[in-house]
Amino acid sequence: VGAFYTDTLAQPDNEARVSALIGKIMADIGVDSRHTVLYGTSKGASGALLHSLRTGLKAVCVEPILADDYYVRRYRDSHFTEGMFPRDKRELFAARLAADGPEAERVVVYSSRSPQLPYIRDIAMDSPRGKRIAFIDVQSPAITDHPDVAPASLGLQVALINQMLCGIEVSGCQLDALRASNLA
Repeated sequence: VGAFYTDTLAQPDNEARVSALIGKIMADIGVDSRHTVLYGTSKGASGALLHSLRTGLKAVCVEPILADDYYVRRYRDSHFTEGMFPRDKRELFAARLAADGPEAERVVVYSSRSPQLPYIRDIAMDSPRGKRIAFIDVQSPAITDHPDVAPASLGLQVALINQMLCGIEVSGCQLDALRASNLA
């Protein structure tokens, strides 16, 4: 339900603990932040984005869930989020994306064919920090719902992660080419 990456009523310091754990693992195995990319799809993408905003680590986030409204309304809280968190996920991400924080290379892969688009657009794209995040809209005909975005963009995800791990900044020209290659 997100308890693995956000604060909960039972663990109000969970975000800090997760960020600290990421840093500890990097230190323990000797991996520099330049060679670290946080990655996830769906709720994992939410965690990758949140902890990238906290830590300044690079991130590739595929269809992050930035608000629980859709699942609460449409599926009667199928993710069991109501009553678990000190604040609403929409409020959490809106605050993080509005606040100053460490800069990093961040890419959000999404699809305008997904019901998550309004949340990604309103909470992330239109936010102050969202202006410094690259957004790639995947338009595969295989996408009819949120769970379809990750498998339909797997090659793109691998390319982005590899590029970041190699220290090659994702430029505007490359983003335009990646966007164009994901229209079909």
